[in-house]
Amino acid sequence: MASNLVLNGTTYSGTPLTPATPRKPNGIDLEFAKVGTTLIAADGTRRFVARGTTKRTWKITWERAAEATRSALRTLAALTTTWTFVDQLGASYTVQTEQDDYTEDYAATDLAGNLYYDITLTVREA
Repeated sequence: MASNLVLNGTTYSGTPLTPATPRKPNGIDLEFAKVGTTLIAADGTRRFVARGTTKRTWKITWERAAEATRSALRTLAALTTTWTFVDQLGASYTVQTEQDDYTEDYAATDLAGNLYYDITLTVREA
């Protein structure tokens, strides 16, 4: 990644050696979607009526994330408003999360008893 992600003002720059700092993600998948409606005629002919814009959706993953990252991401997923997202290229977007856009799975426990999680957060351009 060229730059650290910034999600709602929090910079995700941590490493496995800095568990108290929200961690950089392990992966970012970007999808583009055309906004519009598909019309199907009586003879089956299809036509896409575009609204003239595209919207982005990012699927961001963290492997073995510590509690600082987990807590920050759960807070984002619970927001009911839009917020600012700065991607790995430094571009800024207004985004939101929707229902089921956050998942976490238990990954490991270290010798000190700290829990780690595999987390996926989907971020949608508003």
